[in-house]
Amino acid sequence: MKTKVLIADDHPLIAEGVQKTIDQSDRYEVVQVVENGQLVLDYLENNQVDIILLDIEMPVMNGIECARKVLRDHPEQKIAILSLHQDIYTIKKVHESGIKGYMLKTIPPAELLHALDTITRGGRHFDAAITEKLLDGKKGKAETRFDEQKGLISELTERELEIIKLVCQGMSTKEIAEKIFVSFKTVDSHRTNIMRKLNLNNVVSLVRFALENDLC
Repeated sequence: MKTKVLIADDHPLIAEGVQKTIDQSDRYEVVQVVENGQLVLDYLENNQVDIILLDIEMPVMNGIECARKVLRDHPEQKIAILSLHQDIYTIKKVHESGIKGYMLKTIPPAELLHALDTITRGGRHFDAAITEKLLDGKKGKAETRFDEQKGLISELTERELEIIKLVCQGMSTKEIAEKIFVSFKTVDSHRTNIMRKLNLNNVVSLVRFALENDLC
């Protein structure tokens, strides 16, 4: 029986290329391709897969958030990241999360299949460039801060980014709710999630962060 693989990537051409590589193997089959993390969760409600390949930046729910939720309910699920991200903050979060692999989208087909073999056997596979980043302890503070902020921003959804822009314009929670046609409670929940993801405590620090990172 072939090992079942689920792919989540919002770039159709990349997803199709990865699927073609995997399906050409006699050991694996792609059973589903979806475009965001929420659709992964929806699929897993009624189906089981052996390995999940996740992109990081996706609409609705990004790959890291999706992985956290999957592993919370299915701690034995094998998950790997397939992304272009190489910032140290994101790499560390993936490495510490229980995700079994981190491969770059530039990975050769044969190496991708080798990585899947390793993960299937219960091992972990990280691209050489990713491993080098993990071992590099000589990054300056400014560069580290930049990478950390970039990693934090990558966790925000499109809706959360929209709300940040409106907060920067001085709009209240009620005004934002009226503008984007959602409830006060929904906007308040988004703001809470934004603060949690960015490790911030108040609106002033949020606006400062947004200005520093061109989010306004």
